[in-house]
Amino acid sequence: MDAEDERIANLIVDGETDFLCNEILIFEGVKLTRPVRPQCNPGFCCGGAIDTSDGLPYETCQEINSTQVVYRPMRAKNATSRKPAETLEFACIDGAQKLAVAAVAIASSIFMLA
Repeated sequence: MDAEDERIANLIVDGETDFLCNEILIFEGVKLTRPVRPQCNPGFCCGGAIDTSDGLPYETCQEINSTQVVYRPMRAKNATSRKPAETLEFACIDGAQKLAVAAVAIASSIFMLA
């Protein structure tokens, strides 16, 4: 990771804008029985965009009403430059968005009962 990649990575807050939320099968060295997604914070959803240059999915947390995301490809190992950043069409993944809304509703209900 070069200095610019490191600077950008340090600005990302867990569960918020640009936090990676792609499905994982291994967490802290433990193999999981099924894939899971890291959770996005309230007001954010896990969504996807497709990198137009290589067709790979790019899944991150973004604000629920976001329709675009800036994709900053990392510099390839031993490359002297990186591909330029590009703006991609973004859409929340339905299941993740509904789960987040349900979690907020449950938390609100518990708070009102207390």
